[in-house]
Amino acid sequence: MPPYSTLRTFITSLQTGRTNITDSLERLMSDHGALKGNIHFQDLRQGGAADSPMPVWARAALRASGMSKDEVDHIDRWPDPQKEAVRAALVAAVDGTRAMHLLWELYDGNDAATEVRDPDGSGGITIIFRSPRAGVQLTPSIGWVHVEV
Repeated sequence: MPPYSTLRTFITSLQTGRTNITDSLERLMSDHGALKGNIHFQDLRQGGAADSPMPVWARAALRASGMSKDEVDHIDRWPDPQKEAVRAALVAAVDGTRAMHLLWELYDGNDAATEVRDPDGSGGITIIFRSPRAGVQLTPSIGWVHVEV
């Protein structure tokens, strides 16, 4: 979830597991050929390539996929080990021409978590981003939902 969402968007995301971030990342991942041909894809092969602060080229790619600046900033605040897991899965998906599915959910843990599901090493890869329920706050004056990383 981005740092601030309308209540309607938040409820829809709870029901579907879909957010603008998950949708944007899937759009970015949908054209493996374009990714392989991108000059920065080789950079992405290096461990830690998405660590904070994210490189300018990575921020630009996320913005071009449909994310707002606030959403990109939100991703940059994710713990580096979680971004590293996503980076490695992204490279595996592109190299193996495998589908990647991304979902978001709330959970009862204390910290943000990322789960990569790759059951057979050849089919699709699913990544689930989990935000702790304790990090959800409703802003009373404007009716926005804030989700802490």
